[in-house]
Amino acid sequence: MQALSHSHHRTATGVALRAVVLALVIGLVLSGVASARQAYEAPLARHGNVAHGKKKHKRAKHRRARAAAVSIDLCAKQGTVTLPDSTTLPTWGFVKKPPAGSCTDAGVDAQIPGPVLDVNAGDPVTVNVQNLLPDDLALDIPGIRLDAGPTSVPAGGSRTVTFTANNPGTYLYESSGDAGRQAEVGLAGALIVRPAASGQAYNAASTAYNKESMMVLSEIVPGLNNAAAQTCGSQSCLGSFEMYDYKTAATDAPQDARVSNFKPAYRLINGKAYPQIPTINAAAGDRVLLRYVNAGSEQATTTMLGTDARMVGRGASPLGAPFDFVAETFPAGSTGDAIVTVPASAASGTKFPIYDRHLELFNGSATGLGGRIRFIEVP
Repeated sequence: MQALSHSHHRTATGVALRAVVLALVIGLVLSGVASARQAYEAPLARHGNVAHGKKKHKRAKHRRARAAAVSIDLCAKQGTVTLPDSTTLPTWGFVKKPPAGSCTDAGVDAQIPGPVLDVNAGDPVTVNVQNLLPDDLALDIPGIRLDAGPTSVPAGGSRTVTFTANNPGTYLYESSGDAGRQAEVGLAGALIVRPAASGQAYNAASTAYNKESMMVLSEIVPGLNNAAAQTCGSQSCLGSFEMYDYKTAATDAPQDARVSNFKPAYRLINGKAYPQIPTINAAAGDRVLLRYVNAGSEQATTTMLGTDARMVGRGASPLGAPFDFVAETFPAGSTGDAIVTVPASAASGTKFPIYDRHLELFNGSATGLGGRIRFIEVP
């Protein structure tokens, strides 16, 4: 098997096309786009949503101040995802098992991305994983030292993994099985470790915010997802999906004759492609913490219009020298914590777009805008 490439992206079709797409994005800002709120943001609501009006803005509230043992039950299951062009594809994903239920209960459906895991710094954490998939899993949390013991989860079996959430920050959790292909088809999500201080990304007061939102970036390669639903012996065909075709016919083609099969047709934020991606509502003057997690296999660059952001953490570590940016690249598997301050002069209805800097703003072969476009809007 060959490992997934972390740097492929579609070649731009020219400056003229980019200008047209950018004009369309700006047009959306001016015309206004309504968007429903998404359930994926719900776990963050108790931390980041603060009432606005004439009252002074407050920091996001913290659910508890002291470390405590946390137990999380996850199911790994097959599922489906429906994209904006009405295409439905098979996926694999994590979902939390109901407290008094089973992984096989109706309504316990695979989530893309997996549920947000939310703990406090110092918490001893136990993660119980039940694997209903045909392939073995390999649970991994880059940046977290897992306690001694196996982390593989056999097909049809279960595994318990433990660790102590020592350092605040935003982390990726994933199954790295099948040379990274399992994460690519959906077995990945975000872990938040919160500091003792309320309403801060890290221990520094400069990382204070009063609203937060997840930005889990990923992509979909339809052929890869379809392979996950096919059977090759006793396993899925996921591990047999070749990232490259090599031309080795009569001419014994040179190395540069390889053809990549890793061609994303959809690029997602929190498992959705535009126009499915919900708007972030934030009042003028709000400090909005964007928790970036690149759960995909290619580097992702986002940019914004009308404002900028300050990067306060990378790889679940606070930056000694935070920096302001308009566009920033997140390598595959990386995380970042950025704070956007909504301009105090922003009037109701003002929208600030965050979108793919490479302008891969499409959904499959459908016409119109798609991909990674999200708005911060002043209500």
